[in-house]
Amino acid sequence: MKLEKWLLYTIYIGVFALLLTPFIVSQGMFFPFVVAKNIFFRVITLLIVGAWGVLAIREPEYRPQKSWILWSFLAFVGSLFISNLLSPNVVKSFWSNYERMEGWVTLIHLLGLFVVMASVLNTEKLWKRFLNSSLVVSLLVSIYSIFQLTGSIAINQGGVRVDATFGNATYLAVYMLFNIFLAGFMLAWRIRERQVYTKKLVDGIGWTYISLILLNTSILYYTATRGAILGLVGGVFLVAVLVALFENKNKVIQKTGLILAGGMVVLVLGFFPLRNTSLVQNSMTLARLASISLEDATTNSRFLIWDMAFEGFKEKPVLGWGQESFIYVFSENYHPDMYGQEAWFDRAHNVFLDWLVAGGVVGAGAYLALFISAVFLLWKKKEDDEQSVLEKAILTGLLAGYFFHNLFVFDNVVSYIMFASILALISWTRVGNREVEALNQDKNIWMYKVLPVFLVLMTVYGLYFINTKAVRANKALLNALQSVSLQQFDDGLNSFKKALSYDAFSNQEVREQLIQITNNLARSGVSLDVKEQYFKLATDEMKKQIEHDPENARLYVFLGAVYEMYGFADEALFYLEKARELSPQKQNILLEIGSIKINEGKNEEGLKILKETYELAPQYETAFFAYVMAHVYAGNIDEADRLLMERMGTTLVPNDLLINAYNATGEKQRVVELLEEKIIQNPQDAQAYFSLAAAYVNVGARSDAVAILEKVKEIVPDLNDQINYYINEIKEGRNP
Repeated sequence: MKLEKWLLYTIYIGVFALLLTPFIVSQGMFFPFVVAKNIFFRVITLLIVGAWGVLAIREPEYRPQKSWILWSFLAFVGSLFISNLLSPNVVKSFWSNYERMEGWVTLIHLLGLFVVMASVLNTEKLWKRFLNSSLVVSLLVSIYSIFQLTGSIAINQGGVRVDATFGNATYLAVYMLFNIFLAGFMLAWRIRERQVYTKKLVDGIGWTYISLILLNTSILYYTATRGAILGLVGGVFLVAVLVALFENKNKVIQKTGLILAGGMVVLVLGFFPLRNTSLVQNSMTLARLASISLEDATTNSRFLIWDMAFEGFKEKPVLGWGQESFIYVFSENYHPDMYGQEAWFDRAHNVFLDWLVAGGVVGAGAYLALFISAVFLLWKKKEDDEQSVLEKAILTGLLAGYFFHNLFVFDNVVSYIMFASILALISWTRVGNREVEALNQDKNIWMYKVLPVFLVLMTVYGLYFINTKAVRANKALLNALQSVSLQQFDDGLNSFKKALSYDAFSNQEVREQLIQITNNLARSGVSLDVKEQYFKLATDEMKKQIEHDPENARLYVFLGAVYEMYGFADEALFYLEKARELSPQKQNILLEIGSIKINEGKNEEGLKILKETYELAPQYETAFFAYVMAHVYAGNIDEADRLLMERMGTTLVPNDLLINAYNATGEKQRVVELLEEKIIQNPQDAQAYFSLAAAYVNVGARSDAVAILEKVKEIVPDLNDQINYYINEIKEGRNP
């Protein structure tokens, strides 16, 4: 019995320790808010699952109980296993990357956590302690957030949206969403146990829960996360409606639900007439809520991404593309109107669509089954049902609010932990523990002695290969980036090589960071030898990544960019054309190809490509100016002027692309006119003054060049000596 006791304590400590995941941050890691939390989660979960495995073999009472939630979870994880085997990048589907730290490895850990919690937390006392502990942690997170609001602690992502120790306001928001409902659930549990339905509903402890609800709600408000806020509103409304409809034991609670539901309807309907008032617009959160519309840029981009996701789903509708495969769907089905958004999306910003892409109807159906089975169990009639309607309604509202929130964003490790915990809670409360007939352990030595040893060995193996290698590679990558920033280029190169030597799931991120560093070095003043070493390692490694992941357009763009930066136009075009095959409508690929063509003197070819780019989304200003620029290089000045007049109402548009194009084609007077206009529009742009002075010299207006340089002295007095040198050179008839 001593061993069983130690195993139980190990599990209890581990499960409760997972509640501290929000506080796990390591600045000594690449993606410090993501990697550290996930490594902590995986290590703790491995330990408790290993301990539980040994315990369950020896003590049948701790074996999992049958439930629809368990079957749904098994179906979800099992179907994604098959989908990932069919993925374009199997390694990434199973292991993810540092930025996300998801993949199938996270799903199997979540399944293990659910099974352990549903099997071992088998008393009301344990669940109360667990849920109350979660609320205490949420209190500490809220206090940390308050310090951010007061300016005592910096907001990690910048701006004014609090993010606590999550590094992302959205992640903090969904965490608060869970704990708001959990505080409500504990309040409802407290009310039921006191059996004060006809007397005083709330005592001192109850008011503590109410205070936590209000505090966490205020922090959620200051995250300004629309999905979570609307999820809370919708979830609370659902709770109120369910209580109003089905509570028949306590009229006070029923009437409260009815009043709350009506009040929320009035509140929501009353918000619309006030959305343009100063009261709303002066509040960041309310203004963000008021900005929700079909014309809103964020909303519009979401619809475009969702449409791309659905197109990808239709291509592989049954088992999907595998996890972490949205990049292929995004590239193939890229919509040109996405030009104003970030270059690459690896998520659909809708969890259901993400699972539809990753796992097809099978995987997405299993994911939905988790919610459906949980709600089914909550409301299924059972003998000696002690849970009140209010408790069931609050858990239902939590699931609804969480699901609604996920329709606009994606999950993180903390919300995954909270979700698995809620499923385990529902499974325990509705299924409970049934007596399990013990194995004849005297006759089953294999089950009693051999299997536990195997589980221990597998746990140790998992700790090293799932986590240790990933941590070492992560630290090596961060060391590489820090060394380069300190101009310790040899150390940086060796650290990149070390990070790659672990051959972990991080290889793509290491290679992408190496490419970006190499691009930056091309524009710096470091020695040619350093540039050559980084260039060779970067190109060699990215070619290896492409060989491993040949359908990823992003990789070809990275490699093409570094070849272009170092002057290898043919190689750059080769890889960019490969990227174009995989993502034929992505403008940044076409813009690069067109620019290279023009730089190579192939003006007509460049014009053709840039015309195609412009016509994909004529409202895209960068593509428009690139198209006009191409006409300038092709000698079609009249056509360039026509396009400018038609769109801008003038030909004097001081765009840098046009200025460079006119300068390269000998239109010196046009360069002067554009730079003069640029200074009129931005009188403090010192570089524009220097450029204009050079343009004056080129057209022989040396006195004007001197005069414009005299004006620069007022803007950048620290450069007076250098400016005086230029002035003297110009006066002497020389070109400085």
